[in-house]
Amino acid sequence: MNTKPTDAPRLLRGSRNEANHLWVAAWETLVDKQPHLRHPEAAAAALRIPEAGLMAVRNGDDTTRLRGRLDEWLAPLPGWGRVAITVRNRLGSATMCCEVRSVKLTGDTLSLRGDQGQVLISVHAANHGFLYEDRTSARQGHSLHVYDPAGEALMRLHFLGDAGVHEALPHLMAHANVESGHSWRAGSIGVDAVKGFPGWCSIVSTLNRMDSARRAMVAAAASCTAVAQMRLLVEGKAVALSYTGPVLGSLQPSPPDPEPQIDCLFSARATTANHAFVCLSPEQVPYLRFHDTEGGSVTLWPQLNAAAARAWVDVAINPTKG
Repeated sequence: MNTKPTDAPRLLRGSRNEANHLWVAAWETLVDKQPHLRHPEAAAAALRIPEAGLMAVRNGDDTTRLRGRLDEWLAPLPGWGRVAITVRNRLGSATMCCEVRSVKLTGDTLSLRGDQGQVLISVHAANHGFLYEDRTSARQGHSLHVYDPAGEALMRLHFLGDAGVHEALPHLMAHANVESGHSWRAGSIGVDAVKGFPGWCSIVSTLNRMDSARRAMVAAAASCTAVAQMRLLVEGKAVALSYTGPVLGSLQPSPPDPEPQIDCLFSARATTANHAFVCLSPEQVPYLRFHDTEGGSVTLWPQLNAAAARAWVDVAINPTKG
């Protein structure tokens, strides 16, 4: 039997550090004027401060900092029911809703595998973890936010069921580190921490002009829904996501409260695409790959026969033909 969300363990509370009061006040003022920017990701972008730093100054309020390692936090994840895992880079974000079937650590890379996809994330790059309680959400949602040393988001894990919340919160709160205060210092990952997924492609053409690459990304994201089965790869320095199935494409930022019934949402940031490549699989099926200037990439690979995939790619790189 599910218990009510309000019966879940509350996040730890503490006093705010006066030295960080300006950041906290700025967030609260922003939300008062623009409630749609209440979520940390949107607020940090609007205030132009690192998202992890914004979370740190709320440590002990609606946010609890975690101690320990990512693999320790997520070890019981297969018992938490359906969750939404969001991974993002400069090109966009992908949210995969699934039950995680296995959690496996190989070297430094933690693998989270569901029925239709997999996330790879570097443990050593996951320097900061925060459990966030969104008290303004209709569902009073809880989510786990993981950041790299520079304060950039690596992953967000949102709980989609009451039972999962009640299983997860006691485990995560055992790693609570509220006494660490509000300190946060930017660092660097260094070399690529996750190698991503194996590549199969041969590049047949390149859209080197930024405006062409960006138009192609807009068109490709908008037409994802027309393909019954899409292979989506979102890869960065320290995290990578691979998913195959129906994808809902969007040009809007990823929502703070994912819709549980959607298996995968891809939110494109087309203005950051610097190059687009038309690639061929070993079976001669064409697909699209986009790159930014910081090593991030997004691959959209329609699971169609060669002729149908070629038509889909052609419309994306030549939108006027659609």
